[in-house]
Amino acid sequence: MVQFFKNGKSRKDMIHVYILISSALDKLIKDYETTGSFKHRDNLSEDEKELKRLRKEVKYGNRYFKARSLDNGAKIKVIRQNSDDYSVSPMCKTLKILL
Repeated sequence: MVQFFKNGKSRKDMIHVYILISSALDKLIKDYETTGSFKHRDNLSEDEKELKRLRKEVKYGNRYFKARSLDNGAKIKVIRQNSDDYSVSPMCKTLKILL
């Protein structure tokens, strides 16, 4: 669709033929011209990427906050239980377990 637009097809015709909302077509064109990609992750601003990274950090921190006060045996148990979902090294670092 973006290629049709770039080749001179009018927005009005494209919206009518492809049954699009004008804002959807505008977003497709903007995303393609900005990053060349239509993936949401590729079109995030730097602020949105930073916010996403910080939310992930908070999620990790909250999940393991209670485990920090446990003894080493309990910490290792937490790591083993979550090793399928999360990387072991960051969990060890968060729980202050030496590898």
